[in-house]
Amino acid sequence: MAALSRRRFLQTGAASLAGLSIGCHKKRNVLLQGTNTFPKNNIILISIDTLRPDHLGCYGRKKISPNIDRFANDCIQFDQHIANAPITAASHASMFTSLIPLHHGARSPHQNYPASAISSKVPTLVELLVDGQGFQCVSYNGGVQMDASYGFGRGFATYESFDDPDQSKRFSDATAKAQRWLKKERRDPFFLFLHTYEVHYPFTPNMRDLIAIGGDPDHRWKGIIGWDTINAINSGKLAMQPNDAKYIVDCYDAEIVSMDRGFGAFMDFLKANDLYDSSIIVFTSDHGEEFGEHGIIAAHGHTLYDELLKLPLMLKLPDQQLAGTIISEQTSSVDLMPTLLSLLGLESPPRIQGVDLIDHFNNPNRSEIIAVSQMFYRGKFPTAVRTSQEKYFAGSHYFDLAINPGETKPLPCDKNHRLHRKMEEIVQLNDIRTQEFTPKPEELEKLKQLGYM
Repeated sequence: MAALSRRRFLQTGAASLAGLSIGCHKKRNVLLQGTNTFPKNNIILISIDTLRPDHLGCYGRKKISPNIDRFANDCIQFDQHIANAPITAASHASMFTSLIPLHHGARSPHQNYPASAISSKVPTLVELLVDGQGFQCVSYNGGVQMDASYGFGRGFATYESFDDPDQSKRFSDATAKAQRWLKKERRDPFFLFLHTYEVHYPFTPNMRDLIAIGGDPDHRWKGIIGWDTINAINSGKLAMQPNDAKYIVDCYDAEIVSMDRGFGAFMDFLKANDLYDSSIIVFTSDHGEEFGEHGIIAAHGHTLYDELLKLPLMLKLPDQQLAGTIISEQTSSVDLMPTLLSLLGLESPPRIQGVDLIDHFNNPNRSEIIAVSQMFYRGKFPTAVRTSQEKYFAGSHYFDLAINPGETKPLPCDKNHRLHRKMEEIVQLNDIRTQEFTPKPEELEKLKQLGYM
């Protein structure tokens, strides 16, 4: 049964939620019943690259995100949302295709292996929105691993990536473009996808934000932590001083403060222009960041541990239906596409690997969602299979998350483990060939700047 908490409940006559139990700051076993479909409502999908949920106030930790925290009160909040990959291109492709990385084909270049785009055999969320309801689809994004060459531009009327993520990395840069488009050029219904690398390294926080959260303005790195510094630390070439680790996290948090300010201003804009209440708004991320949990500082893409896979996910329905609901059961990024399609009254394509979350949590006899996460490494796809209580690393070991949530005490296992059999069922579900390509020289340089090459 779903474990839910109600901070606030808004009910409209057209969408009565019969049978829903309401608990004041307590988790209840309840069902999500009576949710409407919204065939012509606009959708805004916001992805904050590299954002860990445990650095947001609404997930019960740091109080540095007041605007996101207020937004969470209007949403269904998913507290155990898992990425299908610990790196940008592959993770976002899982969101847009409802397939694990092995099957959608998208990956960034790695060592001697070329980049690969989303397979042309795979329909994307955007293409389905255009074909199914005639959506006008527009994106303002950080590019690099979100470049259109990876297949993300398919179906978009406008797909604009910033040329230089170091110079135009603020979320407010993307929202400024979105606001101009919404005022002058939008046509309903629309799908707006916003993406930013603001909290991704290099960390270049506003000094006022850094000071506000207790960061040291006189630290030797002076508010600029690039990939060269991070790489030197992790390779052992640069010795860490006592306050360095805290300073890196402070710079990351200060970037969150700035991003949150831009998010709040954008939500205010939507409300002032009568777009907030009527829109479906999704707030999420693609992967997290390691801050020393397994020996690496300020990096991602290198493991399948939870610090890289746990994500925020908030879903605001029109008129704030189901506002304040917290779902503590596990979900994963492949569930986003079928959920949005279902909310619009559209069918999902066959052989997808996610579920419609609203329908799923309406079912009292549902089984647990199992999350499959993968990373591309030397021509292979190391795979982790996760339930809310266990995590299995294929052919290697597993963790009992109930007693070892930090994943520090691996337990031995073999291919007879039940999650290995489940993994084989999922992996054999599809057969998608990759579409390899070589990024342009300027794109390769951007990948190097962000530590991917």
